[in-house]
Amino acid sequence: MAASAPDQALCRTRGAIPLDRLPALLAVLVHRWRALPQPRIAVAGAGAGGGAGAGVLRVLTLEVTADTRLGDLVPADPVSDAADGPADALLVAGPAGDLPAVALVLRVEADGRLRVILDRRLCRPPFDEARASDLAHALDRLIAAGPDAAQGAVDLISPARRYELLIERNGPRRPCPTAPAIPDAIRAIARRDPQRVALVHETARLTYGELDARADRLAAMLAARGVGRGDMLPLLMPNGLELPLAMLAAMKLGAPFVPMDDGWAPERIAALLDALAPRLVIAADPAVVPPGVAALILDHAAIPPAETPFDAVAVDGRDPIYGFYTSGTTGLPKCAINLHGGLLNRFGVMTRRFAADGRPPVVLQNSRHVFDSSIWQLLWPLTIGGRVIIPRTRGVLDLETTLRTIAAHEIEMTDFVPSIFNAMVDLMVAEPGLARRLGSLRHLLIGGEEIDPRAVRRFRRMLPGIGIVNTYGPTEASIGMVFHHVGDADDRSIPIGTPIDNTVAVVVDDHGFIAPPGMVGEIRIGGACLGGGYLGAPEKTAAAHVDNPFPELPGDRLYRTGDLGYWRRDGRLAYVGRRDDQVKIGGGRIELGEIEGALADHPDIRAGRVVVHEQGGRRELVACLIGHGEVDTADLRRFLATRLPRQALPARLLVLDALPLNANGKVDRRALARLANDRLEAAAAADAGFTDPTSAALAARWRATLQLAPTGPEDGFFDLGGTSLTALVLAMDLTRHFGMRITVADIFAHPTLGALAALIDRRRRGEETGPAPVPAPEVRLADDIRPPAGAAAWAPPLGRVRVLLTGATGFVGAHLLPALLARPDVDLVCLVRAEDDAAAALRLGIAADRVTVLAGDLALPQLGLGDAAWRRLAEGIDVIVNAGALVNLLHGYAAHAAANVAGVETLLRLAVTGVPKHVHQVSTLSVFARSPGHDAVTEADAADPRALPQDGYSRSKWAAERLIDEARRRGITASLHRLGEMLPARRSGLGNPQALVERLTATCLGLGLRFPTGLRFDYSPVDIAAAFVAARLTEPAGTFHLYGPGTRFEDLLDEAEAAGIALTPVSYAAFHERLSRAAAGDVDAAALLALLPDPAGDAAADAFATADLVADKDLMFGDAASRAAMAAAGLAWPAVDAGLLAPWFARRRAACPHPSGDVFSDESASEETA
Repeated sequence: MAASAPDQALCRTRGAIPLDRLPALLAVLVHRWRALPQPRIAVAGAGAGGGAGAGVLRVLTLEVTADTRLGDLVPADPVSDAADGPADALLVAGPAGDLPAVALVLRVEADGRLRVILDRRLCRPPFDEARASDLAHALDRLIAAGPDAAQGAVDLISPARRYELLIERNGPRRPCPTAPAIPDAIRAIARRDPQRVALVHETARLTYGELDARADRLAAMLAARGVGRGDMLPLLMPNGLELPLAMLAAMKLGAPFVPMDDGWAPERIAALLDALAPRLVIAADPAVVPPGVAALILDHAAIPPAETPFDAVAVDGRDPIYGFYTSGTTGLPKCAINLHGGLLNRFGVMTRRFAADGRPPVVLQNSRHVFDSSIWQLLWPLTIGGRVIIPRTRGVLDLETTLRTIAAHEIEMTDFVPSIFNAMVDLMVAEPGLARRLGSLRHLLIGGEEIDPRAVRRFRRMLPGIGIVNTYGPTEASIGMVFHHVGDADDRSIPIGTPIDNTVAVVVDDHGFIAPPGMVGEIRIGGACLGGGYLGAPEKTAAAHVDNPFPELPGDRLYRTGDLGYWRRDGRLAYVGRRDDQVKIGGGRIELGEIEGALADHPDIRAGRVVVHEQGGRRELVACLIGHGEVDTADLRRFLATRLPRQALPARLLVLDALPLNANGKVDRRALARLANDRLEAAAAADAGFTDPTSAALAARWRATLQLAPTGPEDGFFDLGGTSLTALVLAMDLTRHFGMRITVADIFAHPTLGALAALIDRRRRGEETGPAPVPAPEVRLADDIRPPAGAAAWAPPLGRVRVLLTGATGFVGAHLLPALLARPDVDLVCLVRAEDDAAAALRLGIAADRVTVLAGDLALPQLGLGDAAWRRLAEGIDVIVNAGALVNLLHGYAAHAAANVAGVETLLRLAVTGVPKHVHQVSTLSVFARSPGHDAVTEADAADPRALPQDGYSRSKWAAERLIDEARRRGITASLHRLGEMLPARRSGLGNPQALVERLTATCLGLGLRFPTGLRFDYSPVDIAAAFVAARLTEPAGTFHLYGPGTRFEDLLDEAEAAGIALTPVSYAAFHERLSRAAAGDVDAAALLALLPDPAGDAAADAFATADLVADKDLMFGDAASRAAMAAAGLAWPAVDAGLLAPWFARRRAACPHPSGDVFSDESASEETA
């Protein structure tokens, strides 16, 4: 932190030391603060050995070690040239001439006093965090110690600074929580609100009542098998509802659980279970349980609720609650045990910080279950009534799926490791529309490795409303215990923060003394967070959990983290790195010795060491090997995969002739790291001489991403060290370079250079241009969805019409709601996505005697309803109007399928359950791929299975129509309403911000620009379409094309100018460039930009390309039957004139009152799936 003027402080010592000792004492200050073994001290002034005005007379180099006696410090090179390098400090011992600019100056005043001057403008971090007063006090302590004292034995800290660092900067003392225990808190919620949803995994969910009752039954089953208090209970399973269910059952028993990955190598699983020696293992798959190990195979659906509550075993804060395996230097990994009290303390802090408003959060478990950060994501929300979303475990990094999950479940809080967070930010910068999917987030925790301030800054610029918290703490300390809420001041560097309640952190130097601010030392931690050590490893526990020498700190032990850090002057901790060979890759902690041990077990490897290679902000493991002969690297990779977890597998294998050694005959790791770096850089610069241009360009992109050049078409991206993360980087790079969309899935499906080059060539030739075909199973109606044998066909009800409406909060559904209520014979049930019925009613925002609001979700089985509610709905409605859909033109088919395809199948199942029903499916004309020159598509035409639409939304509606067609063939009554461009209602002028025409019009009006285009669209007021659907409610089934009169976009802008909105004519290229500038900081602008074609540089070509944005309905479709039906209902499309457009223009003018206003500020699109 730069200061405008130097920081100064006077020493108390006055004339008590000879001047010739001052250079040595100043060298000790530099050594202790900056860890320099040979500080260079410049000495100036007459008192330093020369005449007055002599300037810099000497530059002294002094070697300092821990055992050096203060009186023995003499220059190793008494007189050296100042040109040899800058001085580390300056001693001014009297009058002097011109002096060099040096950060630390010790000046001897005329009265003999010593003045320390610290100019932070010249300091390199972290020395810029030091205080002159601390340096002055340290100098006093060194002088007082006398010449016989070893410099390393002198404590430099002042009493005031000691109090500040040990008391004021540590977590506030609060009564440590001991109750309610986690099972008690969950049970209380289960009794108070048993139907509240606790856990969701894909289409399955558990309520609090189900979770608690099934955990009671599971606890009883485990107790019957001999599991009790203190017994280690391995959980050998993937992500799923079984995981938190088993954790809760274990806590009820007082049995510490140990999450394990059933995807680990069998040898690793067997060895770890052998070390744990459990009475029983809980597993999801019997095939992964080693022979001879007793196991309970858990399927949550097969566990019936307990008939009576299970009396939880009483535990206290010192009892172990869970264990996690961390990497071990040799032999087996260590199992770090944590305690009930530590986890309760952490959860209490999180509740006070993140749920103080009493609003239970929706949390995504975004950490793998074998990392301890998953514990807070799985369990903490359940203690306060929150909801936990558990994703399906995938073998690859799929950030787009993660973002879709966050949007679909309206996630409010989750966790990312920095490397994945950085990749997510890069993805959002490349595709700004993706940022909208994070709109529900309130808090984002980041931890596991050092945070990147640049990525955080870019994220906060895109999504300023999301709070980012930097978290720190080892697995041995109840997940973590240092938090920092990132603010505007954290622009260039982000600290790890300050200890949370009842926890402490202290930075100690190499001699065990408290390190003052600006001095790097080892971070040691203690307090309520401290765990119970390592299971069955007392020596390792004693080495890491050391005696607490500071009586001011609570507890008798501190944990040695092995992390280097320092205190900043603002009272926050900063992280520097690791002090040993333990490293963090992708948020996971890895002991290099464990990998080296696995290498040594391979018969072809004579010696091996592992180093970390850093390039472009990415860190990866490189194994440097010497073989007995030729090394088969593919075989070695397979061998290592059976012995190491995925995150510990080396990304690169370098076969060397020899490993560099130091003077002691040991492997010189620094020299080895330099050697590996040189080899990798040489490989990155290599040119394999590919002759075809696609392969040559692709090889160059691989080389830039991997820093390793492919040598032939059979080289595999992942064989050369590629990971899911680098595949994401490569996909974005290739998309930019080749001008076509290349995805991570493409790289996984075509991992060799030759295969990926062939894919790119095929897409260039137009042989593979669109998304993959809709999977057949998703467009095949389930066989059992058909009217019961002998059942009567649907007939219009004679009295009141009971209607189920989905999507009532979406654009079309919001207009269907009043249109349906305009019929006095209609009673409505509205299905709305929300946590419960009350929240659903609040979200719908309407109170009417004829409206019942039901919480549900189209994307879930049975609409997310319980069996009883499903049966009541099946018997209580006559007509289904499905206006619910996920609509995002930037998302693919897979993102839309759950709501738009599977949801329709669920509604068809509902139609044949109970009383027969008429299904009105709101569809779109975009289910037809454009085919200029063919006959007009009429209402009698089905969507062509040979010509699929291009975008994911239209494909999902195409698939839904296939289901409707099959349902009709089976005798189910169903109508199709294919909508055109739904534009603002006639009176309100409120448009659909998702619609392209609305977005483009609003952008032109907001920017005050127009451009030449041949774009023609149908102007279809949404209220007319809604009134038509309501009129057809009890009429015979049919298919209808609902689109209004064709309108030229330029005519629309003419009307806008006539209404007084100033628009400047520009070329399409100029408009595109202005929109591009707006997109740099606005996700709505970026979303529109993603839909528009790039300028061709030719006005006629640009006009043609933009004309193709929307199909010309008059040329492509026929609607004679639909217009006749509309006329019978007393409806007709209005003429597009000034009167129709006035409300729309008035709303746009209010949103952007000035021509230069920002159009992207007044409204944001919503995605409605229920």
